Amino acid sequence: MGELGNLTGFNVNNNRLSGSIPSELGQLENVVSLYLSYNQLVGGLPPELGDLSNLKTLVLSNNQGLTGPLPRSLTGIELEGLWLESTSLCVPAEPVFQTWLDGIMYKAGVSFCEPEPEPLSDRDALIQFYHATGGPDWNNNYNWLSDRPLREWYGVTTAGAERRVIGLELFTNQLTGVITAGLGRLQHLQWLSLGGNQLTGVIPVELGRLRNLELLNLDRNQLTGPIPVELGRLHKLVFLDLEDNELTGAIPAELGQLQNLEWLLLEGNELTGAIPAELGQLQNLEWLNLRWNELTGEIPAELGQLRKLERLDFNNNELTGPIPAELGRLQNLWELILDNNGLTRPIPPELGSMRNLQVLRINRNNLSGDVPSTLGNLASLRVLGLSHNTQMSGALPSSLLRLSNLVELRLNDTGLCAPSDTDFQTWLDGLTFAWIDGCE
Repeated sequence: MGELGNLTGFNVNNNRLSGSIPSELGQLENVVSLYLSYNQLVGGLPPELGDLSNLKTLVLSNNQGLTGPLPRSLTGIELEGLWLESTSLCVPAEPVFQTWLDGIMYKAGVSFCEPEPEPLSDRDALIQFYHATGGPDWNNNYNWLSDRPLREWYGVTTAGAERRVIGLELFTNQLTGVITAGLGRLQHLQWLSLGGNQLTGVIPVELGRLRNLELLNLDRNQLTGPIPVELGRLHKLVFLDLEDNELTGAIPAELGQLQNLEWLLLEGNELTGAIPAELGQLQNLEWLNLRWNELTGEIPAELGQLRKLERLDFNNNELTGPIPAELGRLQNLWELILDNNGLTRPIPPELGSMRNLQVLRINRNNLSGDVPSTLGNLASLRVLGLSHNTQMSGALPSSLLRLSNLVELRLNDTGLCAPSDTDFQTWLDGLTFAWIDGCE
C-alpha cells in the first residue's frame, strides 16, 4: 500500500478488515481522504499518519477495537473532517490538540482522554485489595503484607527484571467484599483468577485497563451490576469466565472486539436483552456458554461465522424465532444445546452438515415440522433430544438408521413417531435410552 504514491483517495469502509492500521499508510503522501470505518480494526493509530500532509478527511468510526490517544503527529495536518464515533480513541487534553481540533470544521465522536491516575505500585494495589476482601480471614494469606518479595505472597506471580505482578490467583480462598479498582493499575497482569469466593459489588470498569490480561476468571461469586463495556478493550484476552454470579443488563456488544478470545462463559446470571451479533466476530472462540440467563430475541445468524466453535449452550433462556441455518457451517461444533427456549419453525436441514456434532438438544421449545433427513449425516451424534416440541410431527426418516453412535433419543411429547418396520425397531432396541412412540 505504501508504494501507491499517486493515490489521492483510500476507501475500505464496510468490510471485515481486522488487525492494526499499518504504519505504511503514512507513505501515501498524496492521499486526501482516508476512509476506514465499519471494520474490525484494533489498537492505536500509527504516528506515521502524521506524514499525510495533504490529508483532509479521516474517517475511523465504528472500529470498536481502535483505542488509545491520538498521536501528536496528527496536529501537523490541517484536517477538515474527523470521525471517531464508536471507537475508543481519545484526544490528549493538551493545548496543542485543542488548537488543532478548533481548526477542524467537521468532527464527530471526539472525546478527550481521561487523565492518568496517580501512580500506584503493585505492592500498594495488592495491599488495597487485601484489606477490601477480608484478607485476615482468607483460607491462605501466606506472606501477605510482609516485607517478603511479592512473588512469595500466596497466589501472586511476578516476572521480569522489575518483578512486576503478572498473575493473581486466589481461587476458592474465602475472599469477601469488593474487587478494588486498584487492580486495574497492575499493568503487567496476565491472569486474574478470583473464582469460587464470596465477592460482592460490581466488576470495576478499571479492569479494562489491563491490556496484557489473557485470563479473567470471576465465576461463582455474588457479583452484581452490568458487565463493563470496558472489558472489550482487553484485546489479549483468551479466557473470560463470569459464570454463576448475579450480573444484570445486556451482554456488551464490545465483547465482539476480543479477537483472541477462545472461551466466553456467562452461564447462571440474570443477563437480559438480545445476544449481540458482534459475537460472530470472535473468530477464535471455541466455547460459548450463555445458559441460565434471561436472554431474549433471535439467535444471531452471525454466530455461523465462528468456525472454531466447539460448544454452544443457550439452554434455559427466552430466545425466540428460528434456528439459523447458518449454524450448519460450524464444522468443529460437537455440542449444540438450545433446550428450554421459545424457538419456532422447523429444524433447518443445514444442521446435518455439522460432521463432528455429538450432542444436539433442542428439547422444550416450539419447533414444528418433521425431523430433517439430513440429520442422518451426523455420524458422530450420540445424543438427540427434541422432546416437548408438541408441534413437531411425522415419521422419523430412515436416514437416522445410519447414526451408529447414537445412545440417547428423546422425542417424547411430540407428534413424531418411529416406523414399525424391523430395521427401525432393531435400531431403537440398540439405543441405551429411547423415548418415542411408534407410528400407528
